[in-house]
Amino acid sequence: MKLICRGKVNEKHFIKALSMLSALEIPKELELYIIDDPKYCKEVIRPLPPSQKPIFRSFCNRERTSFSYSWGGREIVLIQIAPQNAFITKNLGAAAGLLAHELTHTILRRKGLDRHLAGCYEASYYSNFKLLHRLKLPRERLDELFNAVGAEALLALKDVYVNSEVLSMGLGDYLLEYYYHRLETLRYCPMPPFKDLRRALKSDAASAALRDALRFQLTLLPIYAPFKAYRHKKAKLLMRQVKKCYEQSVEDISSEFGDVQKLVLKEFSPSCTFHRKYFSLVFLKTFRLLI
Repeated sequence: MKLICRGKVNEKHFIKALSMLSALEIPKELELYIIDDPKYCKEVIRPLPPSQKPIFRSFCNRERTSFSYSWGGREIVLIQIAPQNAFITKNLGAAAGLLAHELTHTILRRKGLDRHLAGCYEASYYSNFKLLHRLKLPRERLDELFNAVGAEALLALKDVYVNSEVLSMGLGDYLLEYYYHRLETLRYCPMPPFKDLRRALKSDAASAALRDALRFQLTLLPIYAPFKAYRHKKAKLLMRQVKKCYEQSVEDISSEFGDVQKLVLKEFSPSCTFHRKYFSLVFLKTFRLLI
C-alpha cells in the first residue's frame, strides 16, 4: 500500500493507526491519500481517464470527508481532514476506525460485494421502477427521484456490510471510537435541510430534498444496526446519540423508515432475497411519503 499525505497531515500518526489494522488484508497496489484541503484532489484526479474525472471530482469536496474508489485496476482511498472529523488527527483509535471502514470498502469490493448488491438491485429494479412511476409527477423528476433513492439505498447497505465486517475482524472498538466522536455533539448529526418535507418534495428541489432526507435516515443505519448489540460502554452511549439524531428527523420519514431498521436488524444476510426485500421496502416507504 502506498500512503500519500498532503498539507499539514502528521504522517507518523496515520502510519501508527494503520499498524493497528494488521487483521485487514490491504491490497498492495492501494493508494491511500490523506489530505487537509480538497485542492490536493487534483493530484489524484490527474492520471484518471476523462470519463472518470467528473465522478471523482464530485466525490472530492468539503462535505465528503472520506471515500474509496476503484477504476481500471486502480484502488484509491481518500481521507480529507475537515472540522467534522478533525478529531482523528489526535485520537489514534478513531483514526484506525475510519481507516478500517474505508479500507474494508475496498477489500469487499474486490471480493465482489458491489457487483453482488448491484445484481440484487437490478433484480428488483422493474417492480420498484413501476411503483415510483405511479406518482403524478413529470417523467424527468420521477427518474431523478428513482436514481436518488436507489443510490442512497445501495450506499447505506454497503456501509452496513462494511461495518459488520469490521466488527467481525475484531476491529469494532476502533470503529466505535470513530463514530462515538463523530456524533459526540448534535451538530454532527446528518441533519435534513427540509423540515417541511412534503412541501419540498413538490418543489423544483424535490430530488435533492428526498435524497437528503433519505441520507439522514440511511446514514445512521450502518451505525445503529451493527452496534446495537455490541458489548461496550461506549456502544450504549453511541446508541443514545443515534437516538437523539433520529429525534431531530422529519417526523414523516422517521416513522416510515423505522420498518427499514427493523428489517435490517432482523433479517440481514448476504442473500438476494433479503436485498430485494430491503430495496423494495425503501422504495415502498418513499412512495408512501410522496403520495
